[in-house]
Amino acid sequence: MAETVGYSVEDNVAVLRISQPPNNALTSDVCAALTAALERAAAVPEVQAVVIMGAGGIFSAGHAIGTLNTKSASDVAALCTTIEKSTLPVVAAVSGVAMGAGLDVVLACHYRLADAQARVGFPEVGLGLMSGAGGTQRAPRLAGADVSLEMMLTGVQKSVTEPGPRAFFDHVVKSNLEEVAVEFAKSVVDERLGVRQTSARREGLADASAFDAALAKWRARAPHHSKSANKDILDCVEACRLLPFEAGLAFEKERFKARVEAPEFLALRHIALAERRAAHFPERAVGTAGPVKLVAVIGLGAVGAGFAVAALLAGFEVVGVERGAKPLESGLERIRLLLDKAVQGGQLSALKRDGIEACLHSGGDLVAVAEADFVLVASGQNPEVERQIFAQLDGISKEGAVLAAHGPQADVDALALETGCPEEVMGLSFPTAAHLSPGVEVVVGAQTSEATVVRALSVLKAMHKAPVRVTPHVGLIGHSVTTAALRAAENMVLHGAKPEDIDKAMRDWGMSLGPFEAADLVGLEAPWVVPGGAALSEALARRMWTGRAAGRGWYRYEGSHPQEIAAELDDFLHQVRSEAARTPKAFSGTQIQSRCLAAMANAGVGLLRKGVVASPSDIDVALVHGFGFPRWRGGPMMAAQQAGLVRVRATLRAMKAEGDSLSAPDPVFDYLIKNGGHLAR
Repeated sequence: MAETVGYSVEDNVAVLRISQPPNNALTSDVCAALTAALERAAAVPEVQAVVIMGAGGIFSAGHAIGTLNTKSASDVAALCTTIEKSTLPVVAAVSGVAMGAGLDVVLACHYRLADAQARVGFPEVGLGLMSGAGGTQRAPRLAGADVSLEMMLTGVQKSVTEPGPRAFFDHVVKSNLEEVAVEFAKSVVDERLGVRQTSARREGLADASAFDAALAKWRARAPHHSKSANKDILDCVEACRLLPFEAGLAFEKERFKARVEAPEFLALRHIALAERRAAHFPERAVGTAGPVKLVAVIGLGAVGAGFAVAALLAGFEVVGVERGAKPLESGLERIRLLLDKAVQGGQLSALKRDGIEACLHSGGDLVAVAEADFVLVASGQNPEVERQIFAQLDGISKEGAVLAAHGPQADVDALALETGCPEEVMGLSFPTAAHLSPGVEVVVGAQTSEATVVRALSVLKAMHKAPVRVTPHVGLIGHSVTTAALRAAENMVLHGAKPEDIDKAMRDWGMSLGPFEAADLVGLEAPWVVPGGAALSEALARRMWTGRAAGRGWYRYEGSHPQEIAAELDDFLHQVRSEAARTPKAFSGTQIQSRCLAAMANAGVGLLRKGVVASPSDIDVALVHGFGFPRWRGGPMMAAQQAGLVRVRATLRAMKAEGDSLSAPDPVFDYLIKNGGHLAR
């Protein structure tokens, strides 16, 4: 077994090299090995100083997220204490990145050097945590409150050459980091500088008024969401100035322990790991594909224009196609307006915007896509129109080009048969505007080749998307799961609940939109509404109350803003309630939430059983990235796991008994409960 920490001695300097591929995570084993190596160095009279660095050009990415808990965090904290109390001078030599716990170890060292290309950060806030190994106490002592709070509250990576993080380091070197670090350690010994504990440093605390001003600034700027770690981070950094060092460490440890044991951390850790798993498409292991330079978009409506903008921002040449001069000009104007919004929002400079627009081309017929490497058909999701387009693309598109149909109802396998190259056909479904949402469901058909998938993934990676692999199914993941929640909500309405009360309960739980608001946004005439069992929404659509775009659906709209429910809807609900003859029933906010979430989990389990997705965690990624599911809840499968599968099954049985036949618990629940299985961990 390969050693996790290498040990060598160069000119009376012990060099400890963390070697835990791929990112030198600080596992409990690595911490134990580093501690043992420090003790080994201290026991040898010839060794007069220590250098700690990382193998493979990276210091450490911090904790191994999958095993992060109170114990593993305590191991890093103990290691930091051992380093700081070492009688030998300890020098950190940082290359690549030092993140989170990795940066905690760096700050505990007596001296610090970094390669000029290195980056540092405290990303724990993304997991609902703060540093658990002294970072909130050591970083402000060196760099002050403003720099420390910015890094801890935003989680942003920073270059070691930036003025703020530069305060952490004695020297930033351009080359030969190990050689320079060893020479530096020797100079510390030769000049009898000895150890220099960070706990005794005061540079960052010297200006009390600046420290307090930074605290006030970040308290006003950082959102005080009860489920976030922002308040704990602010309180711990403040404690750095108010408490003795050891008391500050104890305060940080107490706050960290409460956070790491909270359900929010478990959910955030789950979704972080789920994102990594979802990114591992099996096609990547066997498929290869050439580069994509020109992206074509057929149909420049909301989806097509959004995708075109995302492609332009990612650096691709783009050709937009619409049949007819007026639709084409409208589509191009839509793209220009989106680029203008990016400039106004600060995501894009005006100068760069002009350069990007120069990469936009247009065409009035399909011949314009002949040289494209990637073609997205966003024609409005009319099946017959799509069929005709794919049939024509067969004789126009270049060999090897990806032909992607957009939408959760696109029949990828049927469209593939319209071409002579079915292996080049696949599907993409963006839940909202393609330039805004990171979520995208990648539909792999029966004949889609590995090369096609890999080529599409390269485009999505350049756009910073979070893809999830699915097989064809009406509604795919997101719309199937959210329609199940809508159906559960409709059944509560049949028992007398008010739509607005249901929406409020789900927003209070953390959803960005309630089920009726979301349905109005997508459109009640969507093809997955009927198979999803949302009968009331279907009935409203037949009345031409199809949602926000039509001005009314479950709500009335002035522009894009929902108003109160119209009197005509009350009349409609009174009629359908009379026909359904359901027993009137009052629902608390908790009951509303439990029923909607149980329905979502049930739909997700069904997709898993049918093979639409490979893992329950893929469902969570899709819902978090594209359908307004709160990240700190971890997704519907994680929410079901935390609620308890027995309880979820009981809720579904109660819903079925009250008349919602489609809420019968999926048999997978029985299997998981009987065998101690999990939907999430």
